[in-house]
Order: sequence, then structure tokens, then C-alpha cells
Amino acid sequence: MHKPVDEEALKSVIHQAQKEKLQACSSSGANVFIERVNRLIRNAPLSQLSLEWVAERMGVHPTTLSKQYSLQTRELFVDAVVSRKLEEACKFLIESEKKIHEIGRKVGYENIQFFGKQFKKKYGMTPLEYRRKHQQGTILTKG
Repeated sequence: MHKPVDEEALKSVIHQAQKEKLQACSSSGANVFIERVNRLIRNAPLSQLSLEWVAERMGVHPTTLSKQYSLQTRELFVDAVVSRKLEEACKFLIESEKKIHEIGRKVGYENIQFFGKQFKKKYGMTPLEYRRKHQQGTILTKG
């Protein structure tokens, strides 16, 4: 025979569990949480890097991840991803002779105009201007 469920007790247990999970993402656990997220952002294959991909590996809902990341870092998760992609693009621009559109696609941008817009917003110059400025005297590879 089953006991009737005390609805208030159940709500209290659920609320406490949610509170504990959020606390694990804040205060002393915040550094560990954010370090793990940043490590995933740094090391993820660019073709897979997304909020959903990172959230799945962290074992949290994407909305929870996004909110906690913003609260703890004062930066939007999407901005951290864009930064990673553009940093990789900079390496390719300097170290290779790949065409700009190839580099854009390689770092996860299907829309090359959007890639150029994001790049100029972050670095104040187009990818081609960046390449010209930074390649002077650099030995290029075909990679």
C-alpha cells in the first residue's frame, strides 16, 4: 500500500535539489564549473562547439549553463564561443595561405559575410587586413 504524497514536502525537496545544483555552480563551485566550461570551449572541435554540446558534457540544461556562465563571468556564453572561433581564424590567417572563405568555414561560419562582420567587430579590421598586417615576415604553411 502506498502512502499519499505530501505535495508540499515534495515541492520542498525539489526546490532544495534545484537550489543545491545552482549553488554547485556558484560560490566556491563556480570556479570549478567555469573552469570546466572554459576548458571545453578551448578544446572542443570547432565543428561541434555549441551551447548544447557543452551543456550535455557538463550535465546541465543549456539554459542553466548559459545563465550560470553569464552570472559568473559577466560574459555571454555565445561571446566566449565567438572569441574561440575568431582566435582560431587568426591563427589560420597568419599561418596559412587558405582563402578567407575557407578559414571562415573551417572555424564554423557558413555565412562568410557574417564571419567578416564578427571578425571586424572584434578586431577592428577585416580578415584580409588582419592577414596583411600580421603576415609580414612570417613563413606560411599550406595547412
